[in-house]
Amino acid sequence: MIYVTVKCAITLDGYLDDSSDNPLQISSQSDFEHLDLLRSQSDAILIGAETFRRDNPNLLIKSSKLLDQRIKSGFSKYPIKIVLTNSGNLNFKNNFFTNGDVKKLIICNEIIKNEILSQIDKNTDVLSYKENFFELMNSIEEYGIKKLLIQGGAKVINLFLEHGMIDELWLTISNDILGQTGKSRLFEFLDKNKRNMNLKSSKQIDNQIILNYVFSDAK
Repeated sequence: MIYVTVKCAITLDGYLDDSSDNPLQISSQSDFEHLDLLRSQSDAILIGAETFRRDNPNLLIKSSKLLDQRIKSGFSKYPIKIVLTNSGNLNFKNNFFTNGDVKKLIICNEIIKNEILSQIDKNTDVLSYKENFFELMNSIEEYGIKKLLIQGGAKVINLFLEHGMIDELWLTISNDILGQTGKSRLFEFLDKNKRNMNLKSSKQIDNQIILNYVFSDAK
């Protein structure tokens, strides 16, 4: 069974982003370093298509020390990259595809699978997502993935939460308030939280609070 960790940062009023043309940077340098650590401890990193398009992340490990430790522990240099898309609207020149010699997975619906297959390279596989979420997770696990890190966005996080597939949540809360300029709240797409969340730790760094929750009823 895959151990799923979510890492995200929100404003004080619960937003992941604002409505400007550029992605909002909420995390501090210390928070980015913690994200790098979580990446180094993961077999794969998953994002949604909106995060793919708006943030254009490379999902690589930045610290040479963490890279050395990872390689010495017998892991591949970088975690597998995974993107989940409904529309197939992916720019194959984005950092996700062009940075890092690492396996990449695209999860999409069956209708657009063939279209995507015609555009990918040999280091990218396509998995079709039907209605059975647990079958999808089994397909991901076949790639040797035991620890999965999810970096957003809100729709993806809520999808995993609704299916009871999240084991751990690292939540950074900043002192920013966006009000009406905010866009995409963390739990905006969730009907109701039915999960048992237990606060494992909390830490203040500068003007941010980092909360670590574990889900006792996961899977």
